[in-house]
Amino acid sequence: MIFLSTMQIKPVASETIQGLSYIQSMTQMLTEEVTDPDRRQIVVWASYAQAIMSSNEFRYID
Repeated sequence: MIFLSTMQIKPVASETIQGLSYIQSMTQMLTEEVTDPDRRQIVVWASYAQAIMSSNEFRYID
């Protein structure tokens, strides 16, 4: 949903897989650092949103 909201296009399968992989990886990486699961989820999704907004596709939309 965040991809669609920011990019205004539906993600292709590889982008969906890559996004889910990013979310899972960040969640695992932050498990010890951010012990509150609700807070961890916010941090992970904020990080994903920043990653999307720093992509070339977002920054240079035709």
